[in-house]
Amino acid sequence: LVRVCGYGRVDDGALERSNEQEVTLIATDAIPDRHHHFYEIPLPASFLEARKRTREVTVALAHSPPVRTTRISYKACEMEFSVVWATDLEYVGRMFNAATSKEEYQRIPEAKNASIGKRNRSSGTVQADHWIIRQPSKKQREQRLFVVVTRVDESWGKDLTQEGEPYALVVVLRDRENAAAQLYGQVQAHLHARVRERIRVRGR
Repeated sequence: LVRVCGYGRVDDGALERSNEQEVTLIATDAIPDRHHHFYEIPLPASFLEARKRTREVTVALAHSPPVRTTRISYKACEMEFSVVWATDLEYVGRMFNAATSKEEYQRIPEAKNASIGKRNRSSGTVQADHWIIRQPSKKQREQRLFVVVTRVDESWGKDLTQEGEPYALVVVLRDRENAAAQLYGQVQAHLHARVRERIRVRGR
């Protein structure tokens, strides 16, 4: 169905602005060959509370690599994302940086219950997937959620690609069944706290 219909209709309202029940986070960057970029999704404690309801996490990645249409593997640059639960960023970094080859990092377990799955989504230049969390487990409440963007070039494409290939990453959090949700304010406070911590560390 994804191959025929794509990822569905765009919600214009959510695209233009966030609200207390739905937040859109956008990042752009450029990544070298055989590297990983790590992003922690700022999930507020209220988003992971034990009470049963539907919460959603959507992740999308887009890039525009050079191509050769005469080849079966036509993209000079392969890029994909993984969504993983882990205790901290250091652990995720060790897990992926010790496994830079495509065959090895693809065996690292991803967050369960993806709507599409890495195998089906990763072949395109626009990739997206969707997770529904109905009742977070105790383990999930004690962990953090990370997105890992990975680039591995084809050997024939090294003369065609840039040292840092640009990409855009989007994460959408939804908590629509929570009438008292304050998702936007909580995510904003979380991100501001990160900025303050970075400034404090740099000022030492």
